[in-house]
Amino acid sequence: MVFTSFKFIIFFALVFIFYYSVMKKCQWKWLLLSSYVFYMAASPIYVIFLLASTVVTYSSARLIDDNNSNLSGYLKENKNNLTKEEKKKIKGKVERQNRAILTVSIIITLGMLIILKYSVFIVDNFILFAGVFGKEFQSPTWNIILPVGLSFYTFQTLGYCVDVFRGMYRSQNNFFKYALFVSYFPQILQGPIGNYGELEKELYSRKEFEYERICKGVIRAAWGFFKKMVIADNIAIIINPVFDSVDGYYGITVIFALVMYAIQLYADFSGFMDIALGASEMLGIKLGENFDTPYFSKSIPEFWRRWHISLGSWFRNYVFYSVLRGRKCEKIRKKYKKLGKTDKANNITTAIALSAVWLTTGIWHGANWSFIAWGVYYGVIIIFSTVFFKKSKNDNAQSDKTQSEDCTEIVNRQFRFVDLFRILRTFSIVVVGYSIFRPENLMTTGKLWINAFSGIGIDSLKILLTGKKIVFIIAMVSTLILFIRDVASTKINVEEWIRKQNVFVRWMIYIGLIIAILIFKAGETQSFSYFKF
Repeated sequence: MVFTSFKFIIFFALVFIFYYSVMKKCQWKWLLLSSYVFYMAASPIYVIFLLASTVVTYSSARLIDDNNSNLSGYLKENKNNLTKEEKKKIKGKVERQNRAILTVSIIITLGMLIILKYSVFIVDNFILFAGVFGKEFQSPTWNIILPVGLSFYTFQTLGYCVDVFRGMYRSQNNFFKYALFVSYFPQILQGPIGNYGELEKELYSRKEFEYERICKGVIRAAWGFFKKMVIADNIAIIINPVFDSVDGYYGITVIFALVMYAIQLYADFSGFMDIALGASEMLGIKLGENFDTPYFSKSIPEFWRRWHISLGSWFRNYVFYSVLRGRKCEKIRKKYKKLGKTDKANNITTAIALSAVWLTTGIWHGANWSFIAWGVYYGVIIIFSTVFFKKSKNDNAQSDKTQSEDCTEIVNRQFRFVDLFRILRTFSIVVVGYSIFRPENLMTTGKLWINAFSGIGIDSLKILLTGKKIVFIIAMVSTLILFIRDVASTKINVEEWIRKQNVFVRWMIYIGLIIAILIFKAGETQSFSYFKF
């Protein structure tokens, strides 16, 4: 059930009406039922894997929590009878048990993801590799289903288990409440990847009908529909031919397609998030933000702190720090500290942790060498920018001083120019990354760049835009609106500003947005880009 479909509008309207009326005393139960109906609309068989992941991680977290509770009770009862060494030994035994439970949970949950999403890629590449050494194997006929949202709810459930293991919060005793956390319909397909500690009170507390909050949600969702249906889908109509068949497109046509793809993907993915967050806001539930005007970033690390925020947080919390604090990195730190090379130890361990993060980030996006290469691309850039090209303290101090003092207009202009240069530089690096990310394979990426430097490409641009003049104008004007809105959002809360205007201005904006969606939406409905991940 795609968010931009009429089917979803009807579904959500029914959920909303019953949520605040008939089911007011059991809202979270109604949300659980609605979430499973929503998920089953894609395919009833998908629920098997959703339930399996839910049961495994729920049971694992409960076992870990029970072990911790029993340990705490036992130590409290025998605090005067046990020596310090005995207590340490008992704690170590329980920790090993909990670690084993967590490991089994990770193996089963990730195992499902690997089998369903990566088995074809692994086997096909094994056969290809074996062929190099003269070993021939027949490629099997594949008929593997890939449940929608699998990568997202797998990470969400694993994060929950790890947090319980780390003692960040107690496990949820009620299985059905936990099932809602896993399956909550606005976020299950593409995130944001939720944290149980943040969502617990949001999901299970009773919500009252609040006109202001509902208006806020409606505005947010409407803006998401505009970004997806008017901006992203119209741009897709224009540029898809370049990526579907690179032959015949050269020079500025290739560059144009890559730049427009950057806008398309942002409007598509952030548009989905606006709809999800807006719909959730109407239900009185606040989800975490997943975008923060990422194309205004001044560096690649900053870009990834502002793009797909929940995924970046997940990799930071559960991969980066796990590797950084792991035994191998600890051995490296000890080795170099003995030699008095603390900085080198920190640089090496940080580089190792970042390598793990970006390799897994690439793999997470899909079973394709292009995604792995894309992950390596960003890994190399971020390792060098984070480890080997750190800004000096003096530079940071000077920057802070410049911002805090009443500087002259000339100095302000210089810094604005430098910031603009850094933004354009970062955006260019991101666009180059999309040349790896968007094509079907690395061979197509190679052809893309060969063609980009094989002529000016004016004629091929004319061919690309033939018969698409209206679509092109709509895409350009709507992109300009997106740009203005994002610039404004760096200074003010745009939704709040709209709600503070008088009734006439407010409703002019609302009606204008709805009319723009209905009139200027793309003729061809495009699926959301991140569904395949």
